[in-house]
Amino acid sequence: MTTLTNVICVLFVTHVYETVFLIKERQSDQLTFEQLQRAKAQAELQALKTEIDPHFMFNSLNTLSHLIESDAEQALRFNDKLANVYRYILSSELPTN
Repeated sequence: MTTLTNVICVLFVTHVYETVFLIKERQSDQLTFEQLQRAKAQAELQALKTEIDPHFMFNSLNTLSHLIESDAEQALRFNDKLANVYRYILSSELPTN
């Protein structure tokens, strides 16, 4: 009877230890996964900014140049909207950690 009680106690303690270990391991894996996802999203955002920025700027300045010649009032509105877009692009960058 004592042996059976000892075996049951050892199995219980082992089960609790393994459960705690697996929970900590899962949390560690989730943290690593989230960090990788964040790094991936940041890299994609940076690649997109690098790819789009020069073309967007070139096209926007050409449009603004044309509007200045044809409609100064609309050129001012376009310039304000363009500034807002760039402000948004700069503020949307993910923080680095």
